[in-house]
Amino acid sequence: MPIIITSKLKMKPGNEEDLDWWGTANRLYHIYEDQMDRMFDYTTEWHWHFSMEFFYAYQGEFEFFFSGDHVRLKQGEAIFINSNVLHAIQSADKKKNRVGRGIVFDYHLLTGMVNSFVEQTYLMPLLHCSELPFFVISPTGKQQISLILSFMQAYQAEADSDYGYEIQVQKHMLDWLMNLLLLTKEIVEKAPVGKNLSSERLKLMLTYIESHYQEVINLDAIADAASISTRECSRCFQKNIHTTPTAYLTKYRLNKAVHFLLETTMSVLEISEFCGFSSSGYFSKLFAKEFKVTPAAFRKQHKNKS
Repeated sequence: MPIIITSKLKMKPGNEEDLDWWGTANRLYHIYEDQMDRMFDYTTEWHWHFSMEFFYAYQGEFEFFFSGDHVRLKQGEAIFINSNVLHAIQSADKKKNRVGRGIVFDYHLLTGMVNSFVEQTYLMPLLHCSELPFFVISPTGKQQISLILSFMQAYQAEADSDYGYEIQVQKHMLDWLMNLLLLTKEIVEKAPVGKNLSSERLKLMLTYIESHYQEVINLDAIADAASISTRECSRCFQKNIHTTPTAYLTKYRLNKAVHFLLETTMSVLEISEFCGFSSSGYFSKLFAKEFKVTPAAFRKQHKNKS
C-alpha cells in the first residue's frame, strides 16, 4: 500500500492539489494523461482535492487506495472520485507503460452560476453523499459505456484543440454527468447525510505532518492537530491508511529525502537535518532499511540511469 510518494502533482499545504497546476485558475478543468513509470515507485502520494475527478485505465491496471478501502481498476474500466476524498494511486503491477487518462474539474464547469438550480438539485447531493467517495464504472452496460465514451470524447476534443474545444469539453462532460447521475441516483437517494469524521480528522493530521515534518514531532502533537487523544489518533491512521502515525511520518520524511537526493545537490547530512531526522546515521539506517541501499548509493544509481 502506498504511503506518501512524491509525484508530479503540485500540492497545497495539506496534500490538497493546487489549482495553478491546471494552467489557469478560471479554466475550471484539467485533462491529463498519467504515465505511471514517470513517478517514483509507480505511485502517487496520498492527497485530496476540492475538485471532482474521473480516471480511465487506458493501458494496464491500477490500484486506488481510499480511507479504509481500495479497488483494482482493470484496463478499460474507469473510476469517479468525489470531492475532498483522500486517495492514492499506483500501477497494479509496478511495470512500465501503464497509462491512465483523466480529468480533474470544478463542478461549476457543469453547473454554471454559483447556487444554480442544477447545482443544488443534482450536484450537491452527489458531492455530499457519504456512501459515494468513489464509483467504479465497468463497460458492461449501455449507461456505463456511454459515460466512458463521453469522457473519451472530451479528452479527444482537448487533444485536438480545435476552435471552441473548451465548449466541446464542457458539452461532453455534461453528457458524462447525466450518465453518472443516473447510475448513482439510487445510492445518493438512500445515503445518510454527513461526513466521514475519521477521514476528516486524518486530513488535519496529514496537513500538520506536511507542514511540520522538518521539526521534532511526537504523537501528542499529531493528535493535537485534530483535537483528539493519542489513542484516537492511532486508530484514525490504522482505520484509514493501515499504518501508524510514527510510521507514516518516517515514510513521509524518507520520501521527501528521495526528492532532495534526486533534485538537489544537498549533502546527505544536510538532507537528513532538513527532513527532520535526529542524525545522518539514523537517517541512513532507516533509508537503507526502506530502499535496500544507502542514500549516497541511491543518488548515484539514479544519476547514472538519467
